[in-house]
Amino acid sequence: MIAALNALTTRADGQPLCRSGRRVRTWGEWRAEIASLMEVLHGRSGQTWALYASDSYDFLIGLYALWGCGKTPVIPPMNSTAATAMLASVVDDFLGEFAGALEIRQGGPSSARVGDISDDVELLMYTSGSSGEPKAVPKRLAQLQAEVSTLEALWGADFPEATTIATVTHQHMYGLLFKVLWPLAAGRPFQSEIIHSLQNVGVLSARYGRTVWVTSPAQLKRLPFASYDADDAAQVCMAFSAGGPLPNDVAHRFAECFAAAPVEIYGTTEAGAIAYRQQRLGHESIPFTAAPKIAVTADAAGQLLIRSPHLPDQEWHPTGDIGEVFDDARFELRGRADSIVKIEEKRVSLTAIERFLDALPEVEASRCVVLHGRRDVVAAVVILARDGERGLQEMGKVAYMRRLRACLAGRVETVALPRRWRFVEAFPQNERGKIAHADLVSLFDGRDLKRLPFVTHVDQRSADEVVVNFQVPHDLSYFPGHFPGNPVLPGVVQLLWVEHFAERYLGTPRGARRMEMLKFKKLVLPGTEITLALKLSADGRKVLFSNESPAGVCSSGRLVVGD
Repeated sequence: MIAALNALTTRADGQPLCRSGRRVRTWGEWRAEIASLMEVLHGRSGQTWALYASDSYDFLIGLYALWGCGKTPVIPPMNSTAATAMLASVVDDFLGEFAGALEIRQGGPSSARVGDISDDVELLMYTSGSSGEPKAVPKRLAQLQAEVSTLEALWGADFPEATTIATVTHQHMYGLLFKVLWPLAAGRPFQSEIIHSLQNVGVLSARYGRTVWVTSPAQLKRLPFASYDADDAAQVCMAFSAGGPLPNDVAHRFAECFAAAPVEIYGTTEAGAIAYRQQRLGHESIPFTAAPKIAVTADAAGQLLIRSPHLPDQEWHPTGDIGEVFDDARFELRGRADSIVKIEEKRVSLTAIERFLDALPEVEASRCVVLHGRRDVVAAVVILARDGERGLQEMGKVAYMRRLRACLAGRVETVALPRRWRFVEAFPQNERGKIAHADLVSLFDGRDLKRLPFVTHVDQRSADEVVVNFQVPHDLSYFPGHFPGNPVLPGVVQLLWVEHFAERYLGTPRGARRMEMLKFKKLVLPGTEITLALKLSADGRKVLFSNESPAGVCSSGRLVVGD
């Protein structure tokens, strides 16, 4: 039964709250940890507090302790050096996994008791738009309560006893609602740690029994469906996916393995879950259905507008997406509203260009952006199908680009024909599995393209650990001369990349003192897909790294970055 999110006293002390590793944490433990932290927070004068914790149990302690003291939590998507610097100008203090921040755990449970919290508290959720610029979105507790009540009404009866596991973080709205607040209000346990891979279903099934997955298209695309047996698959009650459209073939393969396709959620940080769909075998396109009490319409330009009880008022709010709305509260997405741009005073739809490109048999997928300079031009990032890759090799890049432009001629205004092209194995994705506009634009920075690998996905597991997936470009500036006719990536370049990504994601200083335990085991060739794992030592002086390709570990060692 759903309970109020501000009611901390509704559950018995011994009732399971979450699973942390092999340990079950109870509501009584959680309330005691909140009381312990509140005793410290009452002595601090700051009103707004940045809160970051990679573990959901710790996050909930911090969130409710701040609320209990009448303070406002500010939730950033990550705790990188850049994020911390940005937050320093907008918050009074820091709680959790920031450098020098107040720790969430205060040395053990407190003997004090906590009661229900006020229902007028709020939080600020920091998110980023297509440009990557951070934006603060206020959310009142009443709004969050309405959202989880809607989720429970839609699906709660389907898995009353299941444990929720997630590959997404609670530091984003999707994970906050689906992984943490919804199970909390419903009295269902959740796993406190993020699951970084859904591949080992058997272990999770043996440990938890029935499970609900909260995940993303990026994770679902990588599932080795053939490796799951019927018993393991039967333990998965339902899967939710958000962050982008789920390819039709992936949804169908999932349905064949687990009896039903994932429930795809369309939503925003501001409005939460707006609509949902569940693809079906034999159907190419299933529209989204608006969630209860949410109205959807479109303006004259085709932009979707919503009216929702989860928003601060009952005005129509733009979603930023273009779509077609049907009479039965269903709609189909057609692309982003911000994909309508002006090139030499002509309105151009980037989504339309992408649609024309994607219809070509040699193109698997495409994304278009505008590059600003003395003259604004359209640029295309293209994933080629097998026939396209063969055509590129046979014709060469210049001739092949002309061919694609010729295919678009007559369908696209001449000024809007893409003038710059990048052919890639995969689109760059951020820590949420989303394709960010800024990352696409960065592909056309010729200097970085020649010096750095092409990043396809970043998994920021904590402030001290990150996994970066990338591909080694064929036209890397380090290949000529090393070696003629048989290009091999120099080992020193692998170390330079370790330094680069450690500085970017772990905040380590530029320039290593020395290397330790350095081993080079396999050659890295053009086009190789690499998984780089970086982990900062407890004292912050060393970065442990491993570069691994499908053939095995290519290099590993320790980078000493401090005295």
